[in-house]
Amino acid sequence: MPHIRLARVVALVNVRGTRRTRWHLLHAKGRKVTSPYPSDDTQTEPPNDLDAEQAALGSMLLSRDAITEVTAILALDDYYRPAHATIHAAITAMHTSRLPVDPITMAAYLRDAGDLHRVGGPSYLHTLVQATPTAANGSYYAQIVTDVAKQRRLIETGTRLIAHGRRDASGTEHIAAQAAEELATIRATDRWPAPIPLGTHAALPVFPVTALTPWMAEYVAAVAEFTQTPPDLGATMALAAVSTAAGGRVHVEIRPGWREQSNLYLVCAMPPASRKSDVFAAMTEPIYDVERQLQEESRARIIEAETAKEAALAEAEGLMARARKPGDGMDRSALVAEASAAKLLAEEIAVPPRPRLTVSGDITPEPLAQQLAVHRCLAALSPEGDLFDIIAGRYSAKPNLGVFLQAHKGERLQTDRITREQPSVDKPALTIGITPQPAVLQDLAGAPGARDRGLLARFLYALPASNLGYRKKRMNPYQFKLRSGFTP
Repeated sequence: MPHIRLARVVALVNVRGTRRTRWHLLHAKGRKVTSPYPSDDTQTEPPNDLDAEQAALGSMLLSRDAITEVTAILALDDYYRPAHATIHAAITAMHTSRLPVDPITMAAYLRDAGDLHRVGGPSYLHTLVQATPTAANGSYYAQIVTDVAKQRRLIETGTRLIAHGRRDASGTEHIAAQAAEELATIRATDRWPAPIPLGTHAALPVFPVTALTPWMAEYVAAVAEFTQTPPDLGATMALAAVSTAAGGRVHVEIRPGWREQSNLYLVCAMPPASRKSDVFAAMTEPIYDVERQLQEESRARIIEAETAKEAALAEAEGLMARARKPGDGMDRSALVAEASAAKLLAEEIAVPPRPRLTVSGDITPEPLAQQLAVHRCLAALSPEGDLFDIIAGRYSAKPNLGVFLQAHKGERLQTDRITREQPSVDKPALTIGITPQPAVLQDLAGAPGARDRGLLARFLYALPASNLGYRKKRMNPYQFKLRSGFTP
């Protein structure tokens, strides 16, 4: 079929140029000739090292230390296989959220994200672990992958420059400048991450409910399912309830000589109609129940102490009345001494305060200092953000942050005012658990001194997305009994 061969010759000549005409003519005639030029029919695979990629990922699945080492060297765009980049991103996200990282937890995470089958399924995650000689060499595997990625970028840069040169042979200076810029980027060891477009916000990770104690995690999950709210809301207020019970009474020793109180400042901000009040009530009701029980149990003891004190004071007052107008034959100095002793005895009778675990969510700093002086360990719990308005200076021209700063760390709280006597508090412990609207947080951030003095940094923030519009219509009533006996 000479006409087909001739057409092929013409096509090849047009594509490759007249410089190769002789070889193509010989080839068209059927003679076996070895081409001096690389054939376009043979596609060379770009440089890669899939074994090193698997070993780097496997080391991260085996060791948390390797995650830090590998991510410091290896970027997502260094991987040749997109599936490996997806697994790397998932490991980084789980590690940032302080979730355990292993093939099983990774499979569950990827399944929830819809990427498990895309990366090869659970079996491939175990393959990564088996392909890793040792997790201790994770940084070396990552460096191999990075070096090969640089080779690929160099080839890609050369290909683009050749294309530019063919399209615009006159713009040699521009092509040379572009080549120098791309080569400098390839040589750079530290690369900036890809810029995030303005106006976009990355999704925040879900609250790690599994990190909670099993019974608490089960309770949080049950409340979140029943109320159709994000687990962040219930988990935040569950921590606030636990902090109310343990704050100031339990200390954490990070290392010898370094102790921290267990009281927390927590805030979960959500928009209106997010059912914050329902979740708040379910999580804090045990605290209010215990507070009521303590108050009821102490009622008789308080009344008894008050009666004894009043009787002792009345007796001392009677002796003082006799000392003021001593009768015939009575020693006035003896009466004064007896009245003084009776008053001292009356003062020694301590009337226990009415037990309190919580204060109002709209308490001002001065009454809060008074209550901390009496009870030392308290919690300001509220489904609204009134407390933040007060901290920001609703009733004063300048915010009063001192009591909130000192009560978080347990620093000695002492104020001296001319108008009134202020108590001193040793190791105060305040817990804050509030579920305001997001706008309230913005107002607090704008309060003078809130950022500079470290108040904002003392809070643990949760900003989950609302489930409004995505809730199930029918839910079965849940029954979950806490160890304390409380059944919601």
